[in-house]
Amino acid sequence: MAHTVEAIDAIHAARTCEAGLIKSHYPHASGKITVIPNGVEEDVFGYKWLGADGDYMMYAGRVEKYKRLEVAVDLARELGLRLLVVGGPHREKLRRYARRRGAAVKLLDPQPRSDYLRLLAGARYAVNPSRQEAYSIFVAEALAMGVPAVVTPEVAENLAAERKPLGDSLVVAVHAAVPAWRDVLQKYLDLCRP
Repeated sequence: MAHTVEAIDAIHAARTCEAGLIKSHYPHASGKITVIPNGVEEDVFGYKWLGADGDYMMYAGRVEKYKRLEVAVDLARELGLRLLVVGGPHREKLRRYARRRGAAVKLLDPQPRSDYLRLLAGARYAVNPSRQEAYSIFVAEALAMGVPAVVTPEVAENLAAERKPLGDSLVVAVHAAVPAWRDVLQKYLDLCRP
C-alpha cells in the first residue's frame, strides 16, 4: 500500500477524521490528502423541517441487525413517539420486538422519493442508532432539511454535526453543513485538474 500512496497524486477523504487516519498511517502523504465531504441530492433542499411538534421519529434504509433498530423502538416509546420505519427487507423481527415492547411502530415499504422526503420533513427526529456506518445518507438528508437526528457519536462526527448528548450512547445531531452532490462533483473535478 505504501507504494500506491507514493505513486498517486491525490488522496480523497470524506471527513477530517478519515484524513487524520490516513495521515497517521502514511505521514508522508499528508500533502496529497484533500477532504471532500459526501453530499445529498438537490431535491432535499426544497424541503424544510416541519416536525418540531410531530408525533413520530423516522428511520429509512435497510432493516438489518447491525442497524440496532431495537434501540430506536425503545427510544420512541420512551419519548412517547411513534417510530416510522421506511425500508426493508428484514422487518418481521423488528415488528415482533416492537409488539413485545408495546411500542407504536409503523413499517412501510420503500416510498416514492417525494413521499419519503415529505415524511422525513414531518418527523420530530430522524433516527439511526447504527454503530457500523461511516456515513448515513438518510441522516445527511435529514440534517440538510433541518430535521434533528438521533445517532451515535461516530455518525455525528462523520457528518461533522453539532450535537447534544442523549443518554449513554446516542447524541442529537442538530446541524451539519451538508452540500449538494453538484458542489461535491465540482470539487472532485477541481482535484483532478493538473
